[in-house]
Amino acid sequence: MHSRIVRLLTLAICCHSISECQSAGDIRRRVLRDLVTLRLQNIGQAHQRTEKSAHTYSTATIETTSGPVVGATHEDSYAFYGIPYAEPPIGDLRWKDPVSVQTPYARINATVNYRVRCYHEPTNWNIVESEDCLNLNIFVPLTVSLPATSQNLLPVMFYIHGGSFKRGSGTDDSLDARELSRVTNTVVVTINYRLGTLGFLTLEEDGQDYIVGNQGLKDQRLALQWVQDNIESFGGNKNQVTIFGNSAGAQSVMLHVVSAKSKDLFRNAIQQSNPSIYSFYYPTPKTALEISRRLIEELGCNGTTGTERQCLIDTPPEKIVEKGPSVETATAIAENNAVYDEETFLPVVDGEDIRDVPMDLFKIGEWNREKNLIIGVNTEESLDFQFYFPEGTVLDEELFLDLNELTFGPEYGKIITDKYIEDFPPAEGQDYKVTFGHAMSHYYFDCPSRLMARYASDTGDGDVYFYANSHRVLLDYCVYLQGGNKTGCKLAYHASEIRYVFRTLLDSPDITDDDRVVEDEFSTYWGSFARTDSPSQNLANPVGDFPPWPVYEATNDGHSWRHMEITTPSSKVQSSYKENICDFWDSIDYASNGRLHLPLKWMYIIIGIVQLIFIH
Repeated sequence: MHSRIVRLLTLAICCHSISECQSAGDIRRRVLRDLVTLRLQNIGQAHQRTEKSAHTYSTATIETTSGPVVGATHEDSYAFYGIPYAEPPIGDLRWKDPVSVQTPYARINATVNYRVRCYHEPTNWNIVESEDCLNLNIFVPLTVSLPATSQNLLPVMFYIHGGSFKRGSGTDDSLDARELSRVTNTVVVTINYRLGTLGFLTLEEDGQDYIVGNQGLKDQRLALQWVQDNIESFGGNKNQVTIFGNSAGAQSVMLHVVSAKSKDLFRNAIQQSNPSIYSFYYPTPKTALEISRRLIEELGCNGTTGTERQCLIDTPPEKIVEKGPSVETATAIAENNAVYDEETFLPVVDGEDIRDVPMDLFKIGEWNREKNLIIGVNTEESLDFQFYFPEGTVLDEELFLDLNELTFGPEYGKIITDKYIEDFPPAEGQDYKVTFGHAMSHYYFDCPSRLMARYASDTGDGDVYFYANSHRVLLDYCVYLQGGNKTGCKLAYHASEIRYVFRTLLDSPDITDDDRVVEDEFSTYWGSFARTDSPSQNLANPVGDFPPWPVYEATNDGHSWRHMEITTPSSKVQSSYKENICDFWDSIDYASNGRLHLPLKWMYIIIGIVQLIFIH
C-alpha cells in the first residue's frame, strides 16, 4: 500500500510523462480546490459578524480626492464603505499600474457595505465579484467631529487582507472594524486589491514590458497614498499610519517594509502569521514571464490576430480567473517546485518593488530599518490539518517517513522524521497527523517568523516585538466531524486570531469571558502600538490591565528574546519561543539555501491522493 502512495505522490510532484502530469494535475486541482475551499469556508463561517444595530443615519459629507463621501453613523462608530481609491482597472487599464481617480465622483454613497470583491480563484461562494473593486472602507470613532480638522488627529490602522494573493477581500464581515475603531480610538482602513491572474501578471511582447507585474502590491501602495492625501478629513493622522495584515496580508506588510517605494507611507507594521517561508520562492521576472506564457496559451491568445496583450484585455475576467488553477499545476511541474501549485501569481522580485529575497534584506539590513515591527504567530497554526484527513486514514510512522523523504529529500526527510518522532511523538493510540501538523506549523510560520524577527532586531533602528497567540478557538468542522462533540476541537490555528483583532466575535453560547479578554489584549497592544510605537505605552480607551511587552532582542542578562504570549486569564511575558525546534530547523539551513520545497497547502494534495487510494 505504501509503495502505491509514494508512486502517486511522486506523480503529483514531478511526473514521468506528459500524460501522467495531466492526470496528476487533474487530481491535484480537484482535491486542492475542494479541500482548501472547505477549510476556508469553515474559517469564514466562524468569522461572521452579528449586526449590533440596524439603526443608522448619514454622516456629514467628507470631501476627498475621489469626490464627496457620505457614510453611515452607527452606535459604535462612523463607517464609510466602498470608497474608490483608483480608476476601475478595466479595458486598457487591466494589468496596468493603478491610476488614482481622475475625475472625482459627484457624490459617493458609502453608507452600505455591498461586499464587492476583486475577481479571485473560483469558489462556490455566493459573492459579488468585479474588476471595479479598488475600494477601501474607513471606520472612525464617534469621538471625532466630522468633517474633521487638523486638530487632535488619531492614529490610523491600515489592514491588508490575506488569502494566498488570490482570494479574500477587505469587505468581509469579519473585518468590519467599527468596534475596533471605537475601542482603540483609531481610524481603521481596510482595502481591496487585485488578486491572482488579474493582480500579479507579467508580459513582454516585441521586446517591451507591456505588463510589468506586482499590480496588487501597487494597488496597496496607491491605497496608502490615498490615505496620505485624505485621511485627515476623517480625523486620521497621516504621519501615524500602522499597516497590519494576516497571512498573505502579512506577506504584503513584509514587502512594504522592505520596499523603498513604500517607505514614506507608514510608520509601524504588524505581521500576523506570515508564512514567511514563502519569501524564498517569489518568482523572478523570468519565471513570471513563463507563468504568463502558460496563461496566454490556456486562453488561446498565442498566435491570434493582433497583440497578445489585446487578446488578454478582450478576454472576459471570469475566463481569465478560471484558467488560474491549470496554470498553477503546470508551473509547479515545470519549476519542479510544489510551492507554485497553491501560489503561482505572486509578487515578483523585480529589483524595484522587491529588490531581493525579503529574508536576505532583513539579514543584511537593506530594509526600512526605522520602522517599528510586531511579528507573531498562532501557536498551533497547522494543527487543524488533522481534521481534514479523510475518515479512516492512518498516518503511521512509515508513511510519515515516506512523506518527509518525498518532500524534503532522503537525507533531510530522515533527519526531520527522527526529530519529530523524538520531540513530538503521537499520543497513545494516535497516529502522526498531529505530529505532521506540528512540522508544518514550525516550517511555515514559527521558525521563519522567529528568524525574520531576529534579523530585524539585529539590523534595524526601530524596535521589534514578537508575540505567540496560544488562545484556542472552537473549530466548527471538528465539532461536525465528531457529531457535535466539542472535545479536542479548540486550537490556536491559522487565521483564528482575526476576529479577536477586529472584535467581530459571534454572539454565541460558545463565546466565553476568556474570549473577551483576548479581544481586549489585542486591542490594548495593537492600539497602543499604533498610538505610541510601543505596544505597552498608552491606550485611549483602556479595556484591561495587561503586562508591559518587552522589546524582542538579545541581552546579556539571561533574558534574551522575550516575547508576549497572548493567553488567558492575562497575557504573559515569555522567552526563547520554541527554541529547540527552531534551532533545529536553522541547523539544517532550510531557509538560506531554499532546499525544502513543501508548500503550505501541499499537504491537502497529499491527503487527497491518499483519499483516492482508500476510496478507490
